[in-house]
Amino acid sequence: LYEWLVDLLESDDEELLENEVQPAFFHPNWTFGGIPEKSAVHFEKRAPFPVINLLRREDLNSVVEAGLAKGIIVNRAIAEHNAQCLENEGFQKMEMAFSRLTQKAQSPHVDSDVRP
Repeated sequence: LYEWLVDLLESDDEELLENEVQPAFFHPNWTFGGIPEKSAVHFEKRAPFPVINLLRREDLNSVVEAGLAKGIIVNRAIAEHNAQCLENEGFQKMEMAFSRLTQKAQSPHVDSDVRP
C-alpha cells in the first residue's frame, strides 16, 4: 500500500490532491541514490514505520517565498543543515539510535498511570 501511494502521489498526472498538498515520505529502509551506503544522511527520511505526511502546499510556498526574499533557497538550506548534523553524529550513532527507536515503537505501550 505504501509503495502504491508513493507512486500515485509522486506521479506527474496526480489529480487526487489537486496540487494543494505536498506529500513527504518516510520509511524504515529509506536510502538516497548516489550516496554511500553507510552515510548518516539516509536517516533524514527514515521512520520506524512507513509514514506519509501531507503538507499544505500553500504553507510550503509561503515559507519558500519568504526564504527567496532573503536570498535563501529554503529546501536546499534545510537539506544541507540536516546532512551536516547527521554526518556530524555519524552513521554508527544514528544506526544505534534508530534501532532503539524502532524497538521502542514496536513494543507494546504500557501507561504506568493506568491500573487494572
